[in-house]
Amino acid sequence: MIDHVFLTASNTHRAMAFYGALAIGAAEIHASGPQLHYDLRFYTAPIRDMDGCTLECVYKSWQHGG
Repeated sequence: MIDHVFLTASNTHRAMAFYGALAIGAAEIHASGPQLHYDLRFYTAPIRDMDGCTLECVYKSWQHGG
């Protein structure tokens, strides 16, 4: 069973927009935004969906020339 899925965004705005899932019932895992414990350029928006699966949209600026 898959319980954690990462999706890649092409910029920080798209990664943060993923948090819109909260409006339809998803739960916040931790605050979206830069994850300083990994890298200043690593942005993530993690949620738990209504089935209990973790979905995380990630943007890594060094992979996009940013």
